[in-house]
Amino acid sequence: TEVRTGNPVTDVILTQQKKEAEEKGIDFKCEFSYPTETVINAFDVSVILNNAITNAFDGVAGCDNPYISVTAYRKKNAYMIEIQNSISKVVRIEEETGLPETNKKDKDNHGFGLVNIRKVAQRYFGDIDIEQTDNSFKLSIMLMVE
Repeated sequence: TEVRTGNPVTDVILTQQKKEAEEKGIDFKCEFSYPTETVINAFDVSVILNNAITNAFDGVAGCDNPYISVTAYRKKNAYMIEIQNSISKVVRIEEETGLPETNKKDKDNHGFGLVNIRKVAQRYFGDIDIEQTDNSFKLSIMLMVE
C-alpha cells in the first residue's frame, strides 16, 4: 500500500493519507509524481497535499460512496496537482475570495488551508481553480516550473 512519488516527503504524506482513507472506508486513488529536476520545494508540495487532502476528508463525510483522488502531472512548464473528492452537498464559495467558506464552527481558527495552498501556488506564479458538481469537488493547483 506504500505510495511511491519520487520524493520521500510526499511518499510519507500520501502513504499516511491512503492508510487513513482505507481505515475510514474511503476509496483513495493516487497517481502522483513529484516534479524532479525543478525548483519546487518538497515542503511547499507538502503544504498543498496536507491541506487539500484534509479538506477532502471533510468533504466526503456523509457520502454513500466516498472517494478521494490525487493526481499530479507536468505539462510543459506547468506542474498540475488535482485533488477530487465526493461531496454530499455543494460547497458555498465566498464571492470576495473565490474560496469555499469553512464549515467549522470556530471560523476564526479555521478556513486557512486553501488560503495557504493559494499562497504556495502564487509563489510559483500559479494559482488554484475549483470546480464542483452536485456530488464532486475538484481542486486544481498549477505551479509554474520554468
